[in-house]
Amino acid sequence: MTAELNVRFRNGLPLGRTLLVEARQVSARGRLLELEAEGKLDDGTVIAQARAKFMVVSREVLVG
Repeated sequence: MTAELNVRFRNGLPLGRTLLVEARQVSARGRLLELEAEGKLDDGTVIAQARAKFMVVSREVLVG
């Protein structure tokens, strides 16, 4: 479950271009996971950067 999500848009994404998104886990503390991601064009131009926190929850919590 998403606890927090911050995205910084650095450049516009030209139509018809492929966006490569790479994400990595930064930390894990108990049920809280922190991740970072970056979207780039094939020439290395950064389009967006993100940082997020996710809570690991049971399926029962999600379904209700």
